[in-house]
Amino acid sequence: GYKGQVETTKDPCPQIVAWWIAAWLFLRGPQSWHHEAAKCLVIQLDGYFRPTDALLLTEAHVLRPCKEADAPFDTAWGAMLAPQHLGKRMKNGDFDCGIVFGVGDRKWISDLVEKLAGQTAKGARLFPNLTLSKYESAFQHASAALCIESLHVTPSIIRHTGPHHDRFTQQITLPEVQQRGHWPSPSIDKRCEKHAFFCGSSTAYPQKQTAAADKAAQLRPRSLKRREVEW
Repeated sequence: GYKGQVETTKDPCPQIVAWWIAAWLFLRGPQSWHHEAAKCLVIQLDGYFRPTDALLLTEAHVLRPCKEADAPFDTAWGAMLAPQHLGKRMKNGDFDCGIVFGVGDRKWISDLVEKLAGQTAKGARLFPNLTLSKYESAFQHASAALCIESLHVTPSIIRHTGPHHDRFTQQITLPEVQQRGHWPSPSIDKRCEKHAFFCGSSTAYPQKQTAAADKAAQLRPRSLKRREVEW
């Protein structure tokens, strides 16, 4: 079930490793729902979502670009979490928590959200065959296949991978990180400023795996765009 989920305090993995996992799930995952897990992973990472927030996204949550709005809302796709008319608040107690997809080097995710929303029936879930249990299993399958089990990458860790990457690469400011993740306290600021763990995490696996992860990071956007029918 989705209730009782505890947010991890474990350091997140580098974004490049997340892309490696997503690429394996999308291109080689043996289960049909592995494709959904790959899509969910990239959307969760870019949106700073908790796993359940990403899993329960529906077509109705998706925000279309509005030409009359200011950038980036005029061209980018987004999502509205916890719409007030449904009466269910976010973990921080807020309603109507909006997010625009495609931060910095992840602008391609906005295009993927557009494709995914276009293939989803009105009001239906974006990932109808994916449960939290299957999502966690997908990470385990990919980690085993890629021999990176020692990194302990889980869906909960992905929640913090996006913001740490964005601060590490200085793509957005700390206040923007806090607003994007809907964190009620500045604790995320302190965690995001601790960049050193990225160096440690990136050397936690052999050079051959590092090269493969880098290749997957470059392959990820192209592979998904090439397989538009399945996306």
